[in-house]
Amino acid sequence: MNAHSRRKIAHLEVPEFQDNQTMIAYAKCQYCLGECFGCLRTWIPCIFCMCVNYPYQEVEQGTEGLFKRFGRHIKVVRPGLHYVNPCTDTLEQLDLRITVIDLDRQSVMTKDNVTISIDASVYYRIKTSRFAIYRVENYDQAVRQITYAVLKNTVGSFVLQDLLEKRQEVADQIEDQVDEYVKDWGVLIDNIYMKDIQLSADLQQALGSAATEQRLAQGKLISAKADVESAKLMRQAF
Repeated sequence: MNAHSRRKIAHLEVPEFQDNQTMIAYAKCQYCLGECFGCLRTWIPCIFCMCVNYPYQEVEQGTEGLFKRFGRHIKVVRPGLHYVNPCTDTLEQLDLRITVIDLDRQSVMTKDNVTISIDASVYYRIKTSRFAIYRVENYDQAVRQITYAVLKNTVGSFVLQDLLEKRQEVADQIEDQVDEYVKDWGVLIDNIYMKDIQLSADLQQALGSAATEQRLAQGKLISAKADVESAKLMRQAF
């Protein structure tokens, strides 16, 4: 490749900015335009209502607002009315109230190889809003998937009898482990509630058959004891 070709290619390449002067000028221009449009939108809404957002936005009680300028996080704003430059700023609201996730019923195998079905709920809330938005793509889905994994691993370390007798203890252990995973995302687990534990249909049938056999055996034993007592009374009578 000769020198002329190299100069031609270099001319076609997009130059990188060695300083921020051009970007600073562009940002200032955008900000000034936003100020002008925002003022006009506020005082002459009928003309600009279709092309410019209203510059004042409300942050509702029970939420926080993440204020960004040119996509960069600037601050967290509290409930109330806030000015947002239509050209440069965005305000994203995040609910801080307790959120309930009803997990899909999960089929899990216990330590003693018994298959059970568990219905559970997760109660969580956002503790640090900027972490929940910037550290994980979808915090709600992330909490859900982490809980599924921890639930299966934890339940799998208990035998069925202990699981039934210590349901709250197992739920607390799951809660602690999930909370440890999600705390870096700005999420706080308030409670994990195991609503229902069901045995498999085959196991229910087997237990039902065993219970029926036990009742029949007890009935035969009672009948045999009654026959013995009756025979004693007959001998005493004669």
